[in-house]
Amino acid sequence: LWTALSCPAKGMRFDQKTLELLDTDQDGRIRVPEILAAIEWLKKRLTSLDVLIEAGDGLRLAAINESTPEGKDLLANAKRILANLGKESADTITLEDATDTARIFADTRFNGDGIVPEDVTDDPAIRQVIGEIIAAFGSETDRSGKPGVGQAKADAFFAAVDAYLAW
Repeated sequence: LWTALSCPAKGMRFDQKTLELLDTDQDGRIRVPEILAAIEWLKKRLTSLDVLIEAGDGLRLAAINESTPEGKDLLANAKRILANLGKESADTITLEDATDTARIFADTRFNGDGIVPEDVTDDPAIRQVIGEIIAAFGSETDRSGKPGVGQAKADAFFAAVDAYLAW
């Protein structure tokens, strides 16, 4: 009865990350409305909820509903991830595929994390500036695992340049 009315979000023999995602109000309990919301979310993206009880560690791309905008987005993202991993011909995406962001973004030029590695550009002047920022303020790790520069370090560098020129 407690699992139907209010399931604890910790201490279960169940994937902890899934429990955290289900606990949308972060109160440490998973209640019926949260389960129903998850089902509605899935119904917009999958052709059938039966895939949730199939054995295996992946989601067949054919199980994604291409007739809804949400399903189209999910399928496009799954294909993009697989392509980035060199698995263009795969018909299934696994949890390991979808969660290994370092591998997913290792060979992408722009990955949306706000960190710019030196090799993002072919312009030697920009590469030099990025290198100088890293030398002066240290680097941040890009999703690809490469060292790069974020907005805060770039701003600090150019503020220091302005201060030096004003001096």
